[in-house]
Amino acid sequence: MPRAIYLSSTSKGLWLRKRYHLPLVCASYHAYPAIRSSQPGAHVTMSGAYPQQPTSVPIREEFEDLLESQWTRRVACQNECDLNKSCSCQRKIVHVHALQAWWKKRVSESGITKLERFLHESPVPIHLSLPVKPTRISKSGQSCFCTLSLLLKQGRDHLIDRFCEANMYDDYLVRSENDQILRRQLADVVQRGEVEVIIEDFHKEKWAYCPLNLTLDMAVNLQGTKVILPFCSKIKLSSKGGTASVYWVAVQKDLVSDNALALALQDSLYNDDEFGEVSRLTLCERNKLTPSSVTRWCSNLTASTISETSS
Repeated sequence: MPRAIYLSSTSKGLWLRKRYHLPLVCASYHAYPAIRSSQPGAHVTMSGAYPQQPTSVPIREEFEDLLESQWTRRVACQNECDLNKSCSCQRKIVHVHALQAWWKKRVSESGITKLERFLHESPVPIHLSLPVKPTRISKSGQSCFCTLSLLLKQGRDHLIDRFCEANMYDDYLVRSENDQILRRQLADVVQRGEVEVIIEDFHKEKWAYCPLNLTLDMAVNLQGTKVILPFCSKIKLSSKGGTASVYWVAVQKDLVSDNALALALQDSLYNDDEFGEVSRLTLCERNKLTPSSVTRWCSNLTASTISETSS
């Protein structure tokens, strides 16, 4: 039987509640649970401002299920590792366009977005007096949907305001890691020994949220980055003079967001038993050891012309 425990604090005017399984409804508004802790980064709950809604799956649980079952995609080995040996390549990416669209999606019964509902359901971090505003995360050009998602996966979403203050926007995640601002922001709210662990964990896993965005006839220099190529398969076809290699690669249809590229790849679509609808294209990769390391995409080649080109 679900139950709730109220704890009143007249000195700070906070209501704390412990909830089991279901949200508590009070005076036509619902709040969500948290137990106050003396540890840095702990949460306190503040009541919400949205009318009572029918019981549904909490946004946090919905997010975790979608991240695992739909948005996380396995990709081909990045470095042609021997399949008989252990591989250290990151072989997973996140479908960030679907993830970002989901956060912006409106909840049908209330009209609020998934992001707004998540912030409403989430307890307020103890270092804040008010909840984080949705516009702080969804602001155009400075959105933090991917940042929030990664922190949520790591169980550190209560620090999203610190990352926003440090300008850790989605569009900036692939930049050089200058973390002085973030380090100062975190030092104010977590124990000193945790700061570097949080930063290291974030940078280690952020690359899954920064897959290369493919466009028609693109040429991009990936030297010095850890950007993950979004290919579900990668087969080497030939080498050109020892400085470049040609690959036959495949990408899942829904990972192609560029309309011009999607149109060019229509004739190369086929159904794969494991990955569903995929498009095939060729990749010309220059020697990674040269200063002008460039990756070029030749999306107008089909399987038949690949054979002729590499013969």
